[in-house]
Amino acid sequence: MSIFLLGPPGSGKGTYGKLLSKSLSLPLLTASTMLKSDSKFTEEYIKKGRLGPDDVVESTVRSYMYNEGWGSIKLTEKGWYTKNYILDGFPRTVGQYGLMKSWSPLINPPSICVHIDLPIKHCATKMKGRVECKYCNSVWNLSDVEDGVFRLPRIWPERLKCYCDKCTGMKVEEWKEEGEKYDYEWMLRRDDDSNPDIVAGRIQEYEEITEKILEEVEEERIVRFKPLEGLKSFGVLEEMVKERLEEIGEEDFF
Repeated sequence: MSIFLLGPPGSGKGTYGKLLSKSLSLPLLTASTMLKSDSKFTEEYIKKGRLGPDDVVESTVRSYMYNEGWGSIKLTEKGWYTKNYILDGFPRTVGQYGLMKSWSPLINPPSICVHIDLPIKHCATKMKGRVECKYCNSVWNLSDVEDGVFRLPRIWPERLKCYCDKCTGMKVEEWKEEGEKYDYEWMLRRDDDSNPDIVAGRIQEYEEITEKILEEVEEERIVRFKPLEGLKSFGVLEEMVKERLEEIGEEDFF
């Protein structure tokens, strides 16, 4: 059984996807990788900052998956033998979700939705603090969130002098003493994280379009996860997913 991830930008969806991928021994497929692999789609939509029509986005994702070997393998007495996976970044609209459900039997469509339920205001804070090491591409987050319910600590290199954990010898001054700056030599920030208008637009798109997918998915196939302690809560998500798979008759999934 395959899974798709849903959550606001800045909710940590991609990070939880990677952790689930490792825990469940399922590959994580990202829509951004699939769409960028299509030169025509890239030229027509991505480079122009345009959202592709539902049918074009869906067909691009589906074609990529089929060509990369994610189609059904063979028909057995119990049905189609298929490969399972975790999908991040697709579907993003109700229309795309409806098209995705029609993939079977050529491709096994995701039948479990993992919803990362983090308040929008906290997502915006986390997006502001997201940075990447330009040397090793490790991703950190310099923003703290604590409101009495959610406690999401910053995620950054463990050494006090802020060496990048994955690149020895790269040193910056202690972050807090320097006034919580974001301009260290090793740090890269995504343009869409540092531009308030872009952040607001991404959040609005999620609330008005993407989140409505939840209304279309059967409740028993939704895992609603609140990351109360950030990554420390991953064990809770892991158990929730496994229990939900068992509840709907997928005990042999593991």
